[in-house]
Amino acid sequence: MTFARCRITLSLTFNADNRLVGLFFSQPEAIDDNPPLPHEREFTLQTDGFDLPARLTLPGGEKGRKYPCVVLVHGSGPSDMNESVGANKPFRDLAEGLSRRGIAVIRYEKRTHVYDVARHGLPKGRQLDYDTETVDDVLTAIDSARVFPEVCRDSIYVVGHSLGAMLAPRIAERSGHLAGIVMLAGTPRKLMDVLRDQNIAALKTSDAAVVDSVMAVARRQLPESYIAFDSLYSAGATAARLRLPMLLLQGERDVQVTVADYRAWDKWLKKNRGVVRRTYPLLNHLFVEDTGKPVAEEYNTPSHIPGYVMDDIAQFVRTGKIAEQ
Repeated sequence: MTFARCRITLSLTFNADNRLVGLFFSQPEAIDDNPPLPHEREFTLQTDGFDLPARLTLPGGEKGRKYPCVVLVHGSGPSDMNESVGANKPFRDLAEGLSRRGIAVIRYEKRTHVYDVARHGLPKGRQLDYDTETVDDVLTAIDSARVFPEVCRDSIYVVGHSLGAMLAPRIAERSGHLAGIVMLAGTPRKLMDVLRDQNIAALKTSDAAVVDSVMAVARRQLPESYIAFDSLYSAGATAARLRLPMLLLQGERDVQVTVADYRAWDKWLKKNRGVVRRTYPLLNHLFVEDTGKPVAEEYNTPSHIPGYVMDDIAQFVRTGKIAEQ
């Protein structure tokens, strides 16, 4: 459903008797009416024949200089290149803020935003899973970054948010060309476990029957191939095998991926060197500030990622460290 300033997806679920059993509204997705940022170049990512609109945002500087580069990786669900949620555009914020700090940024339309994946968004012989939804396209973006003359090919990072953060270790392992990874609101837990906790929080009940009923509907909306892939993939074990610098950032007001999820990395990364971590007391899941009790409605208030988050990411990319608080 398209309105003046946003789009909303209405999902209807029917049972075998064709009776309506579920009605869900997505978070409003802001219609992108923002002009290109300064020093921004449009290009196309092509993976397995699927074309995705993309942008390279460059710092303004002397001609011929090479910059470190980050590739932004979306969270779950269809997302535009700004990862628009309600009135917020966190990936646009990151592209603008990091480029001002001397970091090149690549962002692109997620495949599930451009294509109806179930019909014509999957390569022949493949099923929907984390790779066909996200990872394969990120690898293409990394390869693209390596050939841009303005990018230092030995200083390419991924900055993953939510599901993108959970998949950052897999992206790094499959690529072999990354200098490090940044995980914003990432978790090493299984997707279905996270969804269950999110539903308990949203429903404000721990009644097992109610939660099980909602989870059954949620599970039916995901292909078995997707759930099977999640059951086999361990973000924690994959991250533990990496020998790369890692930056883990977490908003303390995040009710979707919580501080408990952030602490769950302890089990996996305690022996890894080069792991840098920080939590931010005022930030929610989108890494924007708010006060009071966290509620989903705050996503509809236009906000921006604060400069101190950009400072931490930019300093980590340059030095592998962040300033002490």
